[in-house]
Amino acid sequence: MVAAVIFDLDGTLIRSNIDFVKMKNMIIAHFRSLGVNSEYFSSSRPTFEIVQKGIELLRKKWSEETVSEVRRHIDQIMTDVEMEQVDSVSVIAGVSEAMKLLKEKGIKIGILTRSCREYALKSLETTGLSKLVDSVAARDDIDRPKPDPDQVIMLANKMNVKLEETLMVGDHPIDALCAKNSNVHFIGVLTGSSDADAFKKIGCRFIGSVNDLPRMLL
Repeated sequence: MVAAVIFDLDGTLIRSNIDFVKMKNMIIAHFRSLGVNSEYFSSSRPTFEIVQKGIELLRKKWSEETVSEVRRHIDQIMTDVEMEQVDSVSVIAGVSEAMKLLKEKGIKIGILTRSCREYALKSLETTGLSKLVDSVAARDDIDRPKPDPDQVIMLANKMNVKLEETLMVGDHPIDALCAKNSNVHFIGVLTGSSDADAFKKIGCRFIGSVNDLPRMLL
């Protein structure tokens, strides 16, 4: 019994042109300007891993006040890069129709993203999906975004649903890890950055796209 579905945004519901390599390189450059370097500092790694390792190393050399300032600066880098391409987002084929079917059956819909709230809301508005969404959890809504469980728990509370009645859908193993950390069900989709082998490797169910979801649930 699924009472709510929490969707990742980019690669799951929408196609975007965020330059993540540029974002990562700018973050890495900022850490290095403070004398912090690591083998984790590669644009091939997920952004959250780069930031986590950089902050961990920064704490060994600088005060918490400086760490907080760096966090704010990095968040602004991410927001600036995200907003550069927000007007070019488009909805993935079949997503609108699938979400409408879920809503008609009384299933609540949440959005969980590591992007900033401004980007998330603008993207949902641009693609016409905002009217189908009950609640949004973005990077700047919480101290520890996914794969930590805080965003999922916050969304479940806002939508007044139990975690065991919640399904998470995303295009990346990070989404699967977040679902596992949150004790919610998970289904991967192949419309984003990960292929079938990536989900098979971690033992996750997956479908071609969100368009296939109603046939599984309804």
